[in-house]
Amino acid sequence: MAKLVRTNLTNSTPLGSPLLTRVPLQPLGQPSPDRHSVGTGIIAGYTYVTGSNLINQYQKIYGLGVLLGDGIVLRYGILLRADSTMMSSGCSWATTS
Repeated sequence: MAKLVRTNLTNSTPLGSPLLTRVPLQPLGQPSPDRHSVGTGIIAGYTYVTGSNLINQYQKIYGLGVLLGDGIVLRYGILLRADSTMMSSGCSWATTS
């Protein structure tokens, strides 16, 4: 899996750029002998984020010195939304409670 990730990614890579060097991977639950399967969720701060774009597109939360939780907007401890400058469309978040 790690060999599929582009090696020229930097903090200035545009949000939503291709993350992989070849065809997108299939989510778990759709295995195939000639394709790899991946999970489509991560824990980010007080919530979790899902979506195939987490593996198929570059997200700013993958940048050097950036925390996964930096892509989530909180106000007075209340989860408001995903930060659209940090995560591309196709990434969904939900509260963990």
